[in-house]
Amino acid sequence: MSDSQGHYNAISRLGDNLLMFYADRQDEVGVFCDLSWYPTESSDNKAPDVMVVFGVPQDRSPPRQSFAQPLEGVGPSVVFELSSKSNRYGDIETKRIWYQECKSIIGSTRHEIESMCLSAKETNWLNKPD
Repeated sequence: MSDSQGHYNAISRLGDNLLMFYADRQDEVGVFCDLSWYPTESSDNKAPDVMVVFGVPQDRSPPRQSFAQPLEGVGPSVVFELSSKSNRYGDIETKRIWYQECKSIIGSTRHEIESMCLSAKETNWLNKPD
């Protein structure tokens, strides 16, 4: 969930741009904003600001209320977390650790996250990579 109007605008722009980028592949690529994701039946959920999932349609009937990976059969390939002034210290670090743990094997379900992208346009607090 967005923490400010600027945060909401950034999430919406990113989601809209990704939807346009994958417009000709909506039957095989889903772009979801602030949708609760359940990696396993017994796991906690997170709602990435934006996630891209290959292998699922963007739209379906009935519309998704959440993204249950065990039911969908695949997990997000990329998650985007956009920093805001109120979440830059605890929330982003907690999510980074949680997503890293999702790269591990839990039971027979492998979480498919290939990339996590952090952005701090609003606060510019992230260090540049080495």
